[in-house]
Amino acid sequence: KKVAFFKCNFFNISAFVLLIINISRNKNESYGGEISFMDKELALKFEKEMRKICADAKEASKKKGYNYNPIRFLQMLDQFGGVETAKRLIKKSKDSGRISDGFTRLAYELGRRDLTMEYVILKPEYSKLFTPEEIDYCKSVLGN
Repeated sequence: KKVAFFKCNFFNISAFVLLIINISRNKNESYGGEISFMDKELALKFEKEMRKICADAKEASKKKGYNYNPIRFLQMLDQFGGVETAKRLIKKSKDSGRISDGFTRLAYELGRRDLTMEYVILKPEYSKLFTPEEIDYCKSVLGN
């Protein structure tokens, strides 16, 4: 009887843990669907490039006497990864009708559109990570 009781509790706990995992996945639901196994390496490359442009932007802003520090963007990269962060920020900008503050500071104040997320998204190598609508949005923001 004690063995049967332990098995029952073990399976109940396992089911509960799986339920919690699924709930948390739904809470952080992706804006663009799942990335295929084949594209995960490309997504990691994209994220690495996002981190590099953050470092480059910080450096460029110091040279011009600004203090650009994309803390929230880096937090999002840590939490969601590069592709999901980009998708969330594009959706937020499209929904609000406002260009992000980060883009404004980089593109207009620093004159460095090449250090924006939108610029990197438009690189042909990353096109399969984003929808045509997301790519069109980046083109419109950059004036392409």
